[in-house]
Amino acid sequence: MKVTYDAGAGAVYVELAEGEHGRTVAVDEGTNVDLDSGGRLLGIEVLAPGTPWPLAEIMRRWEIGSEDATMLMRLYPLSFRVQVA
Repeated sequence: MKVTYDAGAGAVYVELAEGEHGRTVAVDEGTNVDLDSGGRLLGIEVLAPGTPWPLAEIMRRWEIGSEDATMLMRLYPLSFRVQVA
């Protein structure tokens, strides 16, 4: 997993896997996921990282490896808890 911050856009990108981009799916107004042509999750784009984002929904809809899931929940606990509660 690789996390990058784009200061110009104020956005965070979490790269979960390498692969050829197939499509982008909007999860909510501030969160997009990039998928390959087979629907495998490549990355998560968070346009407003200072606010809760739908991490729990993303984890329900797409497969995320257990190590990456654990790291995401540790890095962004508010996002995970807000969506589950």
